[in-house]
Amino acid sequence: MDIIRVEFPTPLSNIKNIEDDNIDVFIELEDGMTYTLVITTPKNLYTLMRNEKISYIPAGPSFVIVESLTEKNIIDVIKTYVVNEAYWLKLNFISGELDINLLDKKVQQIRVDNDL
Repeated sequence: MDIIRVEFPTPLSNIKNIEDDNIDVFIELEDGMTYTLVITTPKNLYTLMRNEKISYIPAGPSFVIVESLTEKNIIDVIKTYVVNEAYWLKLNFISGELDINLLDKKVQQIRVDNDL
């Protein structure tokens, strides 16, 4: 799927430490939909844990991880998310919106298919 536009609601120039931060990124695809990803750095994950005084990243929609928040790194990783009809971009985008009943039905179907 082709990328039409990538938008940074917070300009990259506003990021004080490109190796320890995160940013929302809007990706418009040829299907007319605009998807959002949260791009972060490994150091920022540690910072988030330290600030929350926890030793883990809580369950939730996935972060997309890059070494540093540069336009090149962000575009490069987005390109991996739009292959195969943007499967991973779409899955990441809707991951927090999926109904548990839908997930349970799919798990049950897998169990039946695998004779479990």
